Amino acid sequence: MRTLFLAILLLLSGWVEAQQLSVKSFRKLENDLSARGSEGRTDQNGDKCAIIKVVTNEKGFVFEPDALGLVGSVGKTSEIWLYVPYGAKRLTIKHPELGMLRDYAYPERIEKACVYELVLTTGRVRTVVEEEIGGQWLVLTTEPEEAMVYIDEVYEAGESGRVQKFLPLGRHTYRVDYALYHPEAGQVELTSGERTELKVRLRPAFGYVEVTSEPESGARVLIDGKEVGVTPYRSDPLESGEHRIEVLKAMYAPASQMITVTDGHTLPVGMQLSANYGTLTFQT
Repeated sequence: MRTLFLAILLLLSGWVEAQQLSVKSFRKLENDLSARGSEGRTDQNGDKCAIIKVVTNEKGFVFEPDALGLVGSVGKTSEIWLYVPYGAKRLTIKHPELGMLRDYAYPERIEKACVYELVLTTGRVRTVVEEEIGGQWLVLTTEPEEAMVYIDEVYEAGESGRVQKFLPLGRHTYRVDYALYHPEAGQVELTSGERTELKVRLRPAFGYVEVTSEPESGARVLIDGKEVGVTPYRSDPLESGEHRIEVLKAMYAPASQMITVTDGHTLPVGMQLSANYGTLTFQT
């Protein structure tokens, strides 16, 4: 009776806070050859499209891809097949009744002629009411905004560094990862009071180097064997730890040294070049 009363109240007020569209799971179907067979399609460059099989029993969806576009879609039993070019990164899903899931970021790289499964979770007012009685919101904000968020080891897509998830009351785990940053993980206890908000700021796992050469500048700079510029040189973010710096310049002997980059710091590296030439004097 209480559930029925709450459902009627929500319908009258038009208030539904729980997200009605979400992605339950996304995975690559390693043994599915649909994209390579007769049902496959090619993009405008002649490359085989990937197929994303959207698992849902609902109809009436509108799919808006990122800048790479969408080659087409086909309705199947309990599935919608989306043909996307390789390298696609995001997808917006819209429905006239269930709402919108904006800019869902694929957790895996989309490759040519591969097949992926995207399982959609759709909620109605009845589902929202049942969850509202025994659940609570977790709002997690990250810095940097592009960090990957996992709640109970399930990837959750966010927008502008903000992830909102309605969860059962009790203890849940979270993990935040991003390249060149130290991951952060922990546990949070959800209660029936106010929603829980967490702010996770990842610590950089990178630093910078500034390389100069004497007695002349303009020497080629190599970091771990890869040429990156000429002196004076300031690096892009460089993973913390040991690296080999080498400088090369015509008429000078090569110079190298091992350096250690530390989190969030810029390391000045001065390289002394030794002349590799001499002076010849003729007397007649």
